[in-house]
Amino acid sequence: MTRTERPDPALGLGDRARPARRNPSRRRLRWHRTLAVSAAVALAVVAVAGAGACGRTDPPDAAPSATAEPGPGVATTTATGIATDADRPPATGDPDRSGTTQTPVTLPTSSPTPASDPTPTTGTPTASSAPAPPGGDGGRPAAGCSLAPTGGLVRTSMPAGRSYLLSVPAGLTGREPTGVPLLVVLHGLRSQASQIANYAGFEDDAVRRGYVVAYPEGENGTWRFAADSPDVAFVRAVIEQVRTDRCIDAGRVFTSGHSLGAYLSQRMACDAGDLVRASTEYAGGPLTLVGGVCTPRRPISIGLFHGVDDRLVVIPLGRTSRDQWVQRDGCGPARDQGGADGTRTRFEPCRDGVQVTWHEYPGQNHLWPTGERRTQMIDEMWQLFDAAPAP
Repeated sequence: MTRTERPDPALGLGDRARPARRNPSRRRLRWHRTLAVSAAVALAVVAVAGAGACGRTDPPDAAPSATAEPGPGVATTTATGIATDADRPPATGDPDRSGTTQTPVTLPTSSPTPASDPTPTTGTPTASSAPAPPGGDGGRPAAGCSLAPTGGLVRTSMPAGRSYLLSVPAGLTGREPTGVPLLVVLHGLRSQASQIANYAGFEDDAVRRGYVVAYPEGENGTWRFAADSPDVAFVRAVIEQVRTDRCIDAGRVFTSGHSLGAYLSQRMACDAGDLVRASTEYAGGPLTLVGGVCTPRRPISIGLFHGVDDRLVVIPLGRTSRDQWVQRDGCGPARDQGGADGTRTRFEPCRDGVQVTWHEYPGQNHLWPTGERRTQMIDEMWQLFDAAPAP
């Protein structure tokens, strides 16, 4: 299936049919309106994403809204123009040794359209830490843990109807004493863990590099990313459980995310620096857009990636997020990293040896990159992860 970006025409973000205006003041007005609309959309999504922090409870495992109930792997489009996917495997199966339940998950054969939307929720870093060499130095794996391959994605259920998908590639057995890295990947708005697992490209990369991947499932296809929100607690719980069960090196836990998941990945860098070594994201914006607070426990490495032609979370929002992380981490000026595909910069030196990296891609919209661009982006993410100081 060909994935296309579908901004809502009613929002004024997807209309290319209007004739060009030559009046410079009108062009400026249109640009300001676009930014204003992007901020308004973000505010609207925050009302949903932040509601849980204000006492809202949603029914667990509610299906994403859609115009019809299609079969597994079939993408649909709602009235808002945001694509969804009805494939949500049930969280049932045989209990594992930790008391949770697991069931294998089959990814859709077609590539569903990743749903995404802007959303948002600054500070001063504190404690310092020394860089950690590769290996299990950040914390020895738990006794009795296992690196037996899952043979694909396995859904693990947790309390309160929450769940996550887990992938342990073959070839990791024998590394139990030192442990292996864990990457936590967060899906976009009205999307699902199975979708981002299908299109992000981490499954194949995990086989090549040797790491475990967890894909937490948002409630009703969304995330609440305000400071200390229930979803921050949920992702922390996922990390702790996988660390215990799957021989994870506690010093090499990382997060990444797309769109709304990009915001939550940044939030984990803000609120969970004791667990998370470094974070990356694609197509996110500033957590402070609606006055939210980000006060990291320590300087932390972060990698930000954005499409120049993104019309859902427009590029100025991504650049604002970049600038805020540069300030939080106390970084020096930008250094051009070269490369033919877009603008790639690193800000250094930063406090305690951390990095802030930024890569914007020309001609790229809100959708996760594909092909060689996707491979390059994942490589750059792991360059940042490998160089990051330990928690």
